[in-house]
Amino acid sequence: MIIGEDLFLQQVNRELERIEAKLNQEGEKPKWLTLQRQKIALNLICHQLKQIDPNVGESSENPDAGQVRRNLYYFKAQMLLRQIEERKQS
Repeated sequence: MIIGEDLFLQQVNRELERIEAKLNQEGEKPKWLTLQRQKIALNLICHQLKQIDPNVGESSENPDAGQVRRNLYYFKAQMLLRQIEERKQS
């Protein structure tokens, strides 16, 4: 894995954790604009991961550590996007 990619993935992880914490906060319902910003950030993360690895989100027989990590963050972002859509509908 390239050092720059490792730093990028660390930032992705922090951003995913930040968004997840905001979505899971107790109390008032998140504002529509906040949800839209989070959705944009998550879509951007997915797009950037696809640029690094076009096969992200797909299974492979012998994934290396980098592929596993990229897939983990990709699926986490997808899960958070689904949570946002559910929140918007409720």
